[in-house]
Amino acid sequence: ILVYTTGIKIMTEVNVNREVLDAYSTYSYRLKFPIGDNKVWVKEILQWESRILEKTSQDKLDAYGVATPPNLLNQPVFDELKSGISNIVNLILKPLYIDGVEIVYNDSWANIFRKGDYAPLHIHEDSHWSCVYYLTATGNSPLYFKDPRALPVMDSSVPLLKNKYHTLTQKKEFSSGELILFPSWLEHGVMENKTDDVRVSLASNFRVIMK
Repeated sequence: ILVYTTGIKIMTEVNVNREVLDAYSTYSYRLKFPIGDNKVWVKEILQWESRILEKTSQDKLDAYGVATPPNLLNQPVFDELKSGISNIVNLILKPLYIDGVEIVYNDSWANIFRKGDYAPLHIHEDSHWSCVYYLTATGNSPLYFKDPRALPVMDSSVPLLKNKYHTLTQKKEFSSGELILFPSWLEHGVMENKTDDVRVSLASNFRVIMK
């Protein structure tokens, strides 16, 4: 930027570096770990979608996609998937907590996003950690997180910003077989699917308890 010194007719060029303050970090864990045959899981889940749509009148449908019931992984056909995800989550989280803590599976469901579908910002209540396992690539419909520190109620200048969506951070694209684990309280959503490709993911929640 150019700075004019008061009272002196000299123009000074000053370099200003924009830096990210690495404070109060919120951690997430991402890894590539295909579990079984994702094409088989997708086929099973799309059958669930068909059954749900058969029972749902057209006027009840919205742009939030189709979500299966929250007990999906309790179905025997998904035993391998449930076991694989639970094992990964335990391996990641167990070292973070004191002795005697147990990481327990809470619930899970599949999300199917077709063209025009999206998920608005939300959290997962009654859980401590949430996991998303991608059965298909996200394509142009990535997951995104909202910075929990930059709430408009704390900063009255936010509505005056040129880019009011600056708090939507780190849009994340995933390939089939990738998994992300993050705190359940962290607001997140899914950008609109603007293609004809079907986007299928599996959400799971976990609680941390004392044995």
